[in-house]
Amino acid sequence: MKNYLIYFLSLLLLLSCTKDRLNGDREILVGIWDWMYTDMIHYCNGWAEYEYRDPVSEGANYQIEITKNGTFSFLKNGELVSKHTFKIISESIPEGGIVESNKKISIAFVLDQEKGNNIGMSGTLKEMRINFYPINSWAECEIPPSNFFKKRY
Repeated sequence: MKNYLIYFLSLLLLLSCTKDRLNGDREILVGIWDWMYTDMIHYCNGWAEYEYRDPVSEGANYQIEITKNGTFSFLKNGELVSKHTFKIISESIPEGGIVESNKKISIAFVLDQEKGNNIGMSGTLKEMRINFYPINSWAECEIPPSNFFKKRY
């Protein structure tokens, strides 16, 4: 009986740590994505003010690395900041799949199986908007920043 309990608990632990693998159409997302710029809009003074940030203004290069076996890593100047497992919770892929074109795609990931720890990607392979990295803070009088990345080839 004790062996069955150990087997059952081991199986439960294994199944609870599942993550998605990027196969088929999704595989084109695998690789390193380089931060190009961030757009921010502030309206704290009663009118809209536009702010643009990029690697030059921030003095840093940011990357996201997505692996085929289900890890999502955040890097700053090539150094690992954090690494996470992920599951895809929603996707919108055009008919014909993800291709290197202007077809818009949208994918939402949940990191480390934590509710509320979501990363969204939308755009094309030429320019992908990714929320919350590297610029992720905003005041009550601001629109959340849009961080734009390009896949490295």
